[in-house]
Amino acid sequence: MGSNADILKDDIRMARLKGSSPMAIRTADAILQDAEEAFAEGSFRNQLKDMIQQLGVDIIASRPSNVTLRNSVKNTLYKLEKVDDSDDARVLEVVRGNVAAFKETVNTSAQKIALLGANIINDGDLILTCSYSAMVKGILDMAYNQFGKHFRVIVTETRPRYQGMKMANELIELGIPTTVIVDSAVRLFMKKIDLVLVGADTVSSDGSVISKIGTSLIALAAQEARVPVYVATPTFKFSEDTLSGVMVDIEQRKPGEITGGTVLEYVEDINLTVENPAFDATPPEYVRGLITELYIMSPYSVGEYLARLSGVID
Repeated sequence: MGSNADILKDDIRMARLKGSSPMAIRTADAILQDAEEAFAEGSFRNQLKDMIQQLGVDIIASRPSNVTLRNSVKNTLYKLEKVDDSDDARVLEVVRGNVAAFKETVNTSAQKIALLGANIINDGDLILTCSYSAMVKGILDMAYNQFGKHFRVIVTETRPRYQGMKMANELIELGIPTTVIVDSAVRLFMKKIDLVLVGADTVSSDGSVISKIGTSLIALAAQEARVPVYVATPTFKFSEDTLSGVMVDIEQRKPGEITGGTVLEYVEDINLTVENPAFDATPPEYVRGLITELYIMSPYSVGEYLARLSGVID
């Protein structure tokens, strides 16, 4: 239906995109580009609205557990229901305005989070992070290159897709001293760590943080060592659906991501099972604070924030 959306969905399925916030912008852009091309070609004359809405449904289906993806589509299609079905020009105008506004929100949120997060970093800190997070990268860049704070970062490799390696590479390019460790070495290094700083895929109404697999183990080791854990997350990653008891699905990825390149050859066999969850949930009691674009928020206040946002309470 839409070539840009198809490319996006393939990139999402193959985990080629780094960071959920950049994914949100990419999603909005893909929908807009396909809408503009369809409008120019006249291929969906008087049906552009239906075509765009179906694109949104298809994109969400490519990773249903990703709240950032869902909210990106939601913001892109905002107020589209009120537009006349046959008014293609107005449909496109609304989508363009929504995409511009949403991208501005994402970029502004990232800047505010970078500023707030940089303030909690001290000279001489040893900071641990995992996977790839554009928000975490922004904080570290702000603290090191604009505030002039001197610190070091340890990044876990983040198997099986090695997003931590990508993060380390970009931190090095920013001039930040960086060390990479294997995921299983986290507890060994934790006694040296001053601060754990991670990103989020989703935050549920009870304050649980859904993030890259292994994050909850890092948080558990940090709790044992009394090291504070902060999560860098804009509020558009908060899940309103969880207010009504909807559980956040954990994406299961292909077994070959784990077994590929090893001595273990995966075949569908009753004697071999490979589990490859992409995310896990870190309970709120392990999180010191959520660094949002508003303020550094307690994870226990997320439910009230979402309830007020949705109008459940005044």
